[in-house]
Amino acid sequence: MADLENVLVVPNSAVIEQGGRSVVTVPGPDGKPAQVQFQPGLVGDDNTQVQSGLNEGQEIQLPQAQVSANPGGGGGGG
Repeated sequence: MADLENVLVVPNSAVIEQGGRSVVTVPGPDGKPAQVQFQPGLVGDDNTQVQSGLNEGQEIQLPQAQVSANPGGGGGGG
């Protein structure tokens, strides 16, 4: 994939496989996350080529690590 020039790519970590479809999460019109399907091309070690479905400069969201708001565990009430 290193030989390809002028192609649109997305990070592999942003690609979600759902029922044989490839999607990425983008900010929706209301600011809430929305999923957009795209047609993938070549898949490299770090990036996936986009054949159609996304536009250059379109913002995509990477999955966030699941972090507990209370990693020490919560104490019960008294």
